[in-house]
This record gives sequence, structure tokens and C-alpha cells, in this order.
Amino acid sequence: MNFVMKQIVVFILISGVIISVPAQRNFRQQDNFEYCTTVDDEDGECVALSRCPELSMTMKKMNPRMGQRMLQRSKRTCDNYDMDNDPEICCENPLEFPTTPKPTAIEDRAGFNVCRGPDQRQGSCVELRNCKSLLDELQLKHGDPAFANYLRASNKICGGQNTMVCCPSGVLTTSNRDTNSDAIPRSLPTVEDGCGRNSITPTKIVGGQESKVGAWPWMALLGYEPSSSSPFKCGGSLVTARHVITASHCINNALKFVRLGEHDLTTDTEAQHVDINIQRAVKHPNYVKRSGHSDIAILYLERNVAFTKSILPICLPTSPALRQKDYVRYNPFVAGWGKNHENGTARNVLYELQIMVYTNDLCRQEYQKRNILFSQNQFDSAVLCAGVLTGGKDSCQGDSGGPLMIPEIYKNVAHFHLLGVIAYGNGCGRPEIPAVYTSVQYFMDWIIERIQDTQ
Repeated sequence: MNFVMKQIVVFILISGVIISVPAQRNFRQQDNFEYCTTVDDEDGECVALSRCPELSMTMKKMNPRMGQRMLQRSKRTCDNYDMDNDPEICCENPLEFPTTPKPTAIEDRAGFNVCRGPDQRQGSCVELRNCKSLLDELQLKHGDPAFANYLRASNKICGGQNTMVCCPSGVLTTSNRDTNSDAIPRSLPTVEDGCGRNSITPTKIVGGQESKVGAWPWMALLGYEPSSSSPFKCGGSLVTARHVITASHCINNALKFVRLGEHDLTTDTEAQHVDINIQRAVKHPNYVKRSGHSDIAILYLERNVAFTKSILPICLPTSPALRQKDYVRYNPFVAGWGKNHENGTARNVLYELQIMVYTNDLCRQEYQKRNILFSQNQFDSAVLCAGVLTGGKDSCQGDSGGPLMIPEIYKNVAHFHLLGVIAYGNGCGRPEIPAVYTSVQYFMDWIIERIQDTQ
């Protein structure tokens, strides 16, 4: 049996590999990834036991009493919560379940079974050995359980027969909207469309780290001309095929273009980036430079960008529930190419960090102590206060306009949402004083209106 067929058998036909997922569940804090410490003192995530084969296998090797004792210890770290008789435990490497709708393959006029894969790409149901794109990916990811899970979901969409999969046609499609056409998008993509999906399973980040390629496919770099050194001074977030959200203070006459799909600024081999000219930039009309209030802007690109694995839009909190949700004590992510510390140099590789959201009162008190409270509404609901109070870890110069991101679960899959826009801080990473982020929840009506108004 050749390598490819061996891998097909390994990924799709191993007995006992497909694990059922409860249809309904109250996620409690799970929509924010409830982190925990495993029985082996490793960082983990509270998930259903069925999503943690490593713990299941370890327990099976023990005598029943020891196995039950380990299960109870792991459950205690996740508040002894059970979901439909599937105990919630602390798992270091949980399986990720992509969206697996009921089989959606239909026969087109040419006799092919047209389908939409787990990642919402349109394709045709074929044998895996006849799907070059997935075979190539299989050879690269032959040890990746998340990709095995993707193949099983793809196989299920095509009826679960043999090694049939939904082979992507190469075009990422969205419901009722062709994001690769020249049609100007005038509405925001939804989770049903596949916004906010990335190719990397999110994990707990302590202290910050370089991002993996494809981790944040909505990241944008703002390019300025002329430039004596790097043309990139700010960041942003792709929210449709033609719109980028950034900070108002990043807008000036030198701003010319947006770069998408970038990862490492020193090489062109790790990701296929695209530079697109900016047609116009619109600051929020209430932006106040001195206090930083309403520090949000929308960039209108000259043309639509084609979505790829490294270029995708982030979701926005459009639903009433998400627009009203309180994220205090949650741990969102920030990413950017900004300085590595207050007096440092800009990074060449995309960097990511997980921080905590605090009450706005905390920021008001700390900024007032330092005589940098410029107005009474400086810390109203138009901003978020977030950072690491011990200091040393923060967004910094060059990160401005970039995203504060939070994962929300939809059909057992994490979709990242744009929670805030990096606005300002008192230096970078100083103890006891968090940074300030413009609240996207607060400005949703304005964002929707501006995107509908695209010319």
C-alpha cells in the first residue's frame, strides 16, 4: 500500500475514531475557552471527555479505581460539570470539531456531486485519491488530528462512503455572496459564512509568542508612502472582501495601501501576501485626538480581495447577545508587528499575546493617578480596558489599529470576533496600567451603516 493510501486508511477508516458530539450544550464560559491545569500540571482546556482521547486512553490503561480517581481529579478542575452524561475534564490537546452539517452534496448537471466542505468551500464529492489539494495537505499534515477530523467531516458530507471527500474547487464561497467577485460587499459576513475561522487551534498563550502561519488570516498592515524605513506603521482587521477596520489616529495623507496575508516581513515564501490600494478612509466623526475617544476608522479598498487560507475576514459582534455581552475577566488575544517593548524595535514576524479585560473604572483610576485623564467620558462604554497588570506584556507602537480578538463558539467551532481596536496606552507593558481599546460592540451601528454606504 503506498503512502497516500496508508494515510487515507489511517485518517478515515480507523475503527472508533469518529466521536459523537452532543447536539445541544450550555457552554457556560466555554465560549471563551475555559483554561485549566491538567492532572499532569500542563496547561489545558475544559472540554467534554469525548474530545480528549489522550485522557481516555490513559484511563483505560489503569485499573478501574485509579482511572476513576484520575477522572474525578480532572473533573474538579472544571467545576465537576457534566454535559449530556459526557463529563467535562481538563485536556491538554483536545480534538477540534469543525462544523459538520448534514450531508449537503447534490448532483449538478454534469453528474458531479456538488458539496460545501466543513470550511464552507464549494467543491465536488470525489475519492480522496482524486483530490490533489487535499492529498497535498494530507502529506503535510499526516500527524495532525485536527486535519483528520476535517477529513472525517468531509467524508460525512459526501455520505460517509469509502474515502469520498468534498474536494474544494479552489474558491471560498459564502452564503448568498461571492466574495471573490467584483460585487461590492455591503454587509458583514456571518458565522454561517465562515468568518473568524483560522487554520490553527487556539491555545492558551502565556507571555506572548510568534504566531503560526495562518493563525490570524484577517490581520492587515497599513502601508504609508514615502517611507524612510518600513512602510508599515499600523495594523487593521479585514472584515469583508473590501473593508478593513483600524484606528482613526492611523489615518493621514501618507496612508496608501493595505497588505493582507502577511506573516514574516523578511521573506516572501511563508505566505502569499497581497497589497491593495486604499480608495478612501473614513474616521469616526466623533474622534477626539486628545482623549482618544471614538478612535475607529474604516478603510475602503480599491478592489475586492480574494479569500485564501491566509486571507479571511474576522467576525464582528452583530447579534444582540454579543453586542451586549460583558467581557470583563475574559482573556482575548491581540496580534501585530509592533515593537517588542517600549523602547524596542518593530518585529518582522507576526506576534500574538493573550491579555485580560478589566473594568473601565480601573483604567480611569490608573490614568487619573498619572494625570492623563483628559475628559470625563474618556472611559465610557466606547472603550475597553485590557492588559497584563504585572507588566512586561502589551500591545505597543506599530500595533495601533490592530485587533483585540475573542473566540465565540458556533456549532462546536471557534469563530474569532473583533472585540476591540488597539487605541493607546501609557507606554508599553508598564505595570498596573492596562492599555485602551476602542469597543467594536459600541460602534456596531456606525460600522454597519458605513459598510452599507460603500460606493
